[in-house]
Amino acid sequence: MSECRDKVIEAVRADLLRRSELGIVKYNTTLSESKAEMKERLQHAYEEALDLANYLKWSIFRIESEEADVAKRIEAVAAATVHHYDFERRVWRSGKQ
Repeated sequence: MSECRDKVIEAVRADLLRRSELGIVKYNTTLSESKAEMKERLQHAYEEALDLANYLKWSIFRIESEEADVAKRIEAVAAATVHHYDFERRVWRSGKQ
């Protein structure tokens, strides 16, 4: 098999090969040689897709939570900056009088 210039594709290719080897050890057969019926294969794929959906949703929740934390920190810095500027302005004005 030729090497691909795309590192992502190479990583996926390596993962596929690793998964194939794990499947051969676990089920003692290859996917192409398996005697599993179509419905059984589809059910397994469906369950894997559900797992994927769960991981994707968890990741989305985590990103949203991290974004909310960042937004809160930005708001706190902005408020502190405004407060500091207000304080400096008052001190400057009091020194001019």
